[in-house]
Amino acid sequence: MEDMIYTPTFGERVSHVIAVMHTVATANNCTIKATFNDYELTVTPSDDPTAILHDYNVEMDKREAQYQKSERYKQRKENFEQRKNVQRRKLELLCANYPDFRNIEATVDWLEKLSECNIIQLRDHGIVETFEANGYFIETNNCSFNINNKDTSGRWLIKQALECINNIGTVYPMFKEHAKQWKDRFGVL
Repeated sequence: MEDMIYTPTFGERVSHVIAVMHTVATANNCTIKATFNDYELTVTPSDDPTAILHDYNVEMDKREAQYQKSERYKQRKENFEQRKNVQRRKLELLCANYPDFRNIEATVDWLEKLSECNIIQLRDHGIVETFEANGYFIETNNCSFNINNKDTSGRWLIKQALECINNIGTVYPMFKEHAKQWKDRFGVL
């Protein structure tokens, strides 16, 4: 039988790809080929999927080690550290200048600025605790979401940002877009 080609789908793990290829190769008594991360996989019915996965991982480790020696890696790492330092300074400035928590617009604006600090962990900077001390609680449902009410929908938006800081350490990526929609809906400048 002629060789078959398997095309992995986005998000598929290499271990799953190899297992599927081996199942198909065994069922059809043929050779299956695929490309995964620019690595050519070839599987036959007599192959051991664990050994193929091991060879793949060894090759990926070699590529990673080679990449880490490259100028491109060094430059990207340096750029990342510079961005991180800029964000750290921005975070320090923001934490030294919290908004007037009685003003929902100012609080949303402050969180929008904070959302730009997306490569540093925000969880350990007392942000959630400061908001809670000023009446924005994430553990209780102290505000209901009413899209037609500026105050409750604003508090709900703030609560979502605080939950993300608490759970994943950063403001969720769509916060700025949601804040813009909230501002547009209520004519907030």
